[in-house]
Amino acid sequence: FELCGGQIRIPTAAEFTNSKNTYIARCTVVDGEPLNIEDFSKDGRFGTGPFTDEQNFTTKSVLCMPIHNSNHAIIGVTQLINKVNGQPFDDNDEHLLEAFSIFTGLGIHNCQMYENACQLMAKQSVALEVLSYHATASK
Repeated sequence: FELCGGQIRIPTAAEFTNSKNTYIARCTVVDGEPLNIEDFSKDGRFGTGPFTDEQNFTTKSVLCMPIHNSNHAIIGVTQLINKVNGQPFDDNDEHLLEAFSIFTGLGIHNCQMYENACQLMAKQSVALEVLSYHATASK
């Protein structure tokens, strides 16, 4: 989701596919390391000049952090764009985003475990119903 003028707007699939910000997230997944771009217009890795999208939103600075699961596999990326005060993201921001990403990974893992437990309980319930039916039907 993006916050634009107080309204939440859901980006289209084309915006995700063609966005330099998406490319930055992909680089974070491939490298497996945090990526802190202090000045997007001076960083030659992603083109030259400032990046402005179709909605005239200019990306000035980016902080991107991988989200890991309990097996240390990357399951997502957290990305911050343009610090509110206009300054680049600093070490403190990196530490805070790292903590956020760790807890996000734990939360996702816990949700997956809960979903698996619910599925196993449903299977067990069906198995008990079948056993109960066969036990009473044979009498």
